[in-house]
Amino acid sequence: MIGRERFVFVHLAQAMIPGLRVTPAILERAREFLLHAHPGFRFLIRVGLVLFDWGTLFFGTTGSLEHFCLLSPRGKARYIRFWMRHKIGLLRQCFMPLRALVMTVVFDDPRIAGQWVKAC
Repeated sequence: MIGRERFVFVHLAQAMIPGLRVTPAILERAREFLLHAHPGFRFLIRVGLVLFDWGTLFFGTTGSLEHFCLLSPRGKARYIRFWMRHKIGLLRQCFMPLRALVMTVVFDDPRIAGQWVKAC
């Protein structure tokens, strides 16, 4: 991930897991994960992050014409719910790789996973 993609990933992770502080270690883990992934999957993730950021302009689900990264926390939550609960299954499936990437690299960190296990 480079530049804008990294910026969108940080905002997506923070919106999906409230209270999460995305550290450089999490970004490094995401970079390493994508380095070992299939080139087609890497391309899908990179394009997906950019389209996810611009999707707020195309779908108009948040009530404002801003990129995902510029939305309020409430607007970000609404936009993520839009993708996760869309009635067209194909759109829900388009969001799955981004969601899986965030969950995989965030909960791969033992400190973060330990906090969630203790909370349960």
